[in-house]
Amino acid sequence: GVTLGVVHSSGATSIRSLSTDESVTISGGSIVISAASAIQDGGRLTVANATLGRAGQLVNRGTIDLRQAIVNAPIVNQGRIVSQSLTRINSLSTTSTSVIESLGTSAIGSSQLDVASGFTNLGRIELNTTGGAVESHFPVLTGTLVNAAGARITSLGGAGGPRGLAARIENRGLLDVQHTVSIGSSTPLLDSTLGTIQLAASQSIVSSSPRIVITPNRLTGPGTLHLFGTTLEIA
Repeated sequence: GVTLGVVHSSGATSIRSLSTDESVTISGGSIVISAASAIQDGGRLTVANATLGRAGQLVNRGTIDLRQAIVNAPIVNQGRIVSQSLTRINSLSTTSTSVIESLGTSAIGSSQLDVASGFTNLGRIELNTTGGAVESHFPVLTGTLVNAAGARITSLGGAGGPRGLAARIENRGLLDVQHTVSIGSSTPLLDSTLGTIQLAASQSIVSSSPRIVITPNRLTGPGTLHLFGTTLEIA
């Protein structure tokens, strides 16, 4: 078959809608999509050093690669989002097939995926690195990150380096700490009353958050909690 590749590299462009199972790259400038659009299974949208404007909803069933990008269009993620460098998504919702990865790489550097407002994770969120011990961060700037029952947030070992999860977190699923992760002082709460925290050997949650609430039999594994100015509440 024929592979269609579309590249937008500069300027400001408005299009009515987009539906593709091929490759689309926005490598500069900005695009506003005015109507509901979709990246279909097998399709790939790359947004690098560019802005995807706010208008119609974008449903992702394929892959979205983000690098130094701002996404103002509301995303419904049913596929995979891979974020590298500093990226911001202003509106995000998920399904059970959703995978969202903040990926630091030796080629590009540390990764920070900012989500502007709280949302419910129904699939997987992964903090990871490859090629070198760079950083991987996932801040949620306002509201609550709800990790639903059956969903998973994982700090993966990768190639090492710091991991950060800066969000008000309500964990009803699994918080899987395979590599030490920090929860910063600006995070008001980690509530894992209904969810499980799994700590791998020699790995930790490092918290300067004001409060952590856990149920003892839902804290598993040989790893540790390192608390700095944190109130630990046993539910």
